[in-house]
Amino acid sequence: MSSDNTLPNATQSEESEALQQLIQVVTNLDPVQVELLTEVATVMMRRVEETISRGSDLVTPRFAANFRNRLLIHHATNESKLTKKAFEYAFKGASEADGKTGFITPSDTLSGADVTVDGIRFSLKMEASKDIKAEQIAISKFTEAQWIQKEVEFADLPKRKKTLDELAGEAANRIPAHLNNYDRLLVLRVIELSAARLRYEIVEIPRSLLQRVASLTVADFTPLTKGGGTSAKATIDGKPAFTLRLDGSDGKITFASLQIAFCIRHAFWIIPTVTPAPEEESVEEVDTDLFSPAETPPGD
Repeated sequence: MSSDNTLPNATQSEESEALQQLIQVVTNLDPVQVELLTEVATVMMRRVEETISRGSDLVTPRFAANFRNRLLIHHATNESKLTKKAFEYAFKGASEADGKTGFITPSDTLSGADVTVDGIRFSLKMEASKDIKAEQIAISKFTEAQWIQKEVEFADLPKRKKTLDELAGEAANRIPAHLNNYDRLLVLRVIELSAARLRYEIVEIPRSLLQRVASLTVADFTPLTKGGGTSAKATIDGKPAFTLRLDGSDGKITFASLQIAFCIRHAFWIIPTVTPAPEEESVEEVDTDLFSPAETPPGD
């Protein structure tokens, strides 16, 4: 559906109060500031194509109204895609607009939750590559993992690189332990539809899906590369689920070909990044199958 960017269920008193606040702010701005504010406000009036999953417990009407306007504000002065840190602030702000309490983890080096909302710890990821695939998620840096590169030491013996068996065993233990540092994992996917339109989509990856790493055995992993890395494919009932990669050169963990069919699609917005060309002004049809129920991994 399309959105007119109005606040859902706003009362006449709420609209009047908001208008008075705006007037008070504008009267204290200089002409240049008023011009910039008008430019941003004009962009916020653009039509946004929005679809929200009926079963989403995250993207409520008030969350959606706040989040989509933050996307519009970003693109009022910037044609580049939203960054990961900006996603954190937008998610926190939209959650607070929905009456919740949000907190951003102050350190970017901590491995775990990025934002906490009403006591629920969220890990937030971005996927915005040029070759993004519609039905598969790629997390290029799930977490740093220097343990992949760390050599094994024995008394009176030279150091050596870890064997495939050792890496597989550590992955089965360390990754589920890392997942315990937060409660939910969200990915903001950004797809370029045209030179003037971007599609932002919030997808949730169930922790139980990634915890299937614990069931991988050494037989599932590929032979070690020269850099000391390896990968393994996980399946669910014979269906491909994702590919786990242990990067020996960079010391990080990545996930590739993660099937969206096993994930939860909360909402998407199609945002005009510049003044739409005449041939792009029409609203495209929304795929009604987009929010079909996720295939729940066994054990959930």
